[in-house]
Amino acid sequence: MSSAGYLKFFERFDGEAPHFDGRAIYAISDLHVDSKVNRDWVNSLPAQDHLEDALIVAGDVATNLEVLESTLVALLEKFGAVWFCPGNHELWCTPDKKGQSHSIEKFFAILQLCRKLGVRTEPGTVGTSAAIVPMYSWYKPVSADIPKVVKYFDRSCRWTKGVGNPEDPQDSLYPGISEFFAQLNEKRLELDYENRHIISFTHFVPHLELFYGRRDLVHVMGCDLIGKQVQQMQKQTNQQTHIFGHSHMNVDTTKNGIRFVQHAVGNATDYFAGKRLIIYLYGCILLVHMHSMHRTYNNYHDVICIIISILNSSALSAVFKII
Repeated sequence: MSSAGYLKFFERFDGEAPHFDGRAIYAISDLHVDSKVNRDWVNSLPAQDHLEDALIVAGDVATNLEVLESTLVALLEKFGAVWFCPGNHELWCTPDKKGQSHSIEKFFAILQLCRKLGVRTEPGTVGTSAAIVPMYSWYKPVSADIPKVVKYFDRSCRWTKGVGNPEDPQDSLYPGISEFFAQLNEKRLELDYENRHIISFTHFVPHLELFYGRRDLVHVMGCDLIGKQVQQMQKQTNQQTHIFGHSHMNVDTTKNGIRFVQHAVGNATDYFAGKRLIIYLYGCILLVHMHSMHRTYNNYHDVICIIISILNSSALSAVFKII
């Protein structure tokens, strides 16, 4: 199928999610439940505390579709609504019982799985003042001089000729891949979000200066095309937050009036630790609570980042605090 054919096929997944009358919105990325410690952490989340809350999962939950499904089901049992976008690990075509022939086929299989489960992959409103906008993305090298260490990054992916490099189906650095995923966002960038607080999310890094790790890895972190699309929605709102993942490096910063946040679970072998950061915002916003991911698994609030608290009242008399 051609790229145009895949874009046409995507239209069936490009509607709007039903409204969720939620109390708060949480965000997390890079669960990597292939690791037992991460899987145990997901299963240990409280069963009743967040049934009125929404959860954004910004990719890299699992490679195997059965593991992805069981994890999404577990999260759905603990949160009132779950939004999700795939990361690079979801698109690896390693052998499994469902064995998709290429990564675009697997991408659509994931969207179909989410629809079956009730996991949201389309834009939707939450409470009286927020809109969640999932966006699709990939990375693009910053130059033609690709270091050997990243030349074979994500070689477990397989790209069809309509999207990837026709000479090498395992070439995940091919620019056409990021351009294809960016095209999937075009309709949702133009929706009317009624001046709500827009909370968009991608798996990949939207501005490369938000990655402060090894410089040779910048080629596989994201691309500025993502940031440009995020910026495009700014004309519709007075308040905007963008959630992302992939680098496993926690971020909470503002660029061009947009707040950018990453809060990744990551892997126990990650060589950096998160930082504890509590931000109190008045009005109808709450706090961000960030901490070292693999040092304090006994406290789930040290791992999940709360983005916004939405109450039915028009204003809060005091800050609502979750620790």
